[in-house]
Amino acid sequence: MIIKLKDLYADIKDQITIPHRSSFYQIVYFKEETTHLIDFDTVSIEKDTLLFLNNNTVHAYGDISKNSGCVIIFSESFFHQSESDAKFLKNSVLFCELLSVYKFSIKPQEKDTFKSLIEMMQKELSGSRDSSHNILLKNYLHNFLLYSERIRNNQHFRQINRGQDFNLSIAFRNMLESEYRVNKQVSTYASQLAISERQLNRISSAILGKTAKQMIDYRIMLEAKRLLTHSDDSVKEIGIALGFIESTHFTKYFKKHNRTTPIEFRKLMRVAAL
Repeated sequence: MIIKLKDLYADIKDQITIPHRSSFYQIVYFKEETTHLIDFDTVSIEKDTLLFLNNNTVHAYGDISKNSGCVIIFSESFFHQSESDAKFLKNSVLFCELLSVYKFSIKPQEKDTFKSLIEMMQKELSGSRDSSHNILLKNYLHNFLLYSERIRNNQHFRQINRGQDFNLSIAFRNMLESEYRVNKQVSTYASQLAISERQLNRISSAILGKTAKQMIDYRIMLEAKRLLTHSDDSVKEIGIALGFIESTHFTKYFKKHNRTTPIEFRKLMRVAAL
């Protein structure tokens, strides 16, 4: 679906302006300046900016009451109409939050193409739903994403070469996303990928910008901070959910990587929210 930002703000302001986890993908077209909270970072949004939000991202809108842009919302199941669709979405750098590629600005010469692609999707959404409806809509969205990747690559972002190393880094990222609660050793992931730990660290550093161990720690800490901030679960319950049998082990791990205990971090976040 495509929703105008003004309408979204008017309808559910109280829900979207506080940190929340979305179960779907979002592409937000901001036509005016604003800010957007993504996990624990406030991102400055310039005029005519596209922001790509992965599913399950914790985020919050700023004041978009006068923003004339829109948001494109779609689910994984809608886009996955074939194996190649699933592979494209999983491998897209636009939604790889671990690469920290959240947004880019649209230049004047690029506006008409993005406008046309959005208008084609809007027209299909408002038309009759025949047997071609979902296929056409998905293809328009696919073209929007392909064009976005081209624009991103033409701007000043780090170029990603899609070779064997890229494929292995994506496989590691996807594996980490599903297993970080139970597998915390680089050797485990390297074994599953049939490569050495040294190879995995080299690939992870080159493509994702962090060693494999740093990636594992980053993902565990991100979820720990999300749960401490946005849930009422006890520190012990959060530790168990993240694979720490003893709460003392979780506390030591958290303090090592954040210089505060989980309880201290939670208090800081609650004070900041007042």
